[in-house]
Amino acid sequence: MATFGVPGGTPRTLVSNAIVNPVAVSADGQRLLYSTGTEGGPQSIKTTGLNGKGTRTLVSRATNPSVTAGWNG
Repeated sequence: MATFGVPGGTPRTLVSNAIVNPVAVSADGQRLLYSTGTEGGPQSIKTTGLNGKGTRTLVSRATNPSVTAGWNG
């Protein structure tokens, strides 16, 4: 998962090993909510700032966690 500076900026990797669909953005636009892990294996739900800092694990070792676009952080 990456962000791009505007206009025509360089991509910056924020998160590796993310299952990127779906991803939710907090109501204030400052944080991302996403899941990591492998399909069919243990997964985690995490949140990180748009600058890639302040990553927190909210749920660990879950089976089929759900991330919804309605999350308001």
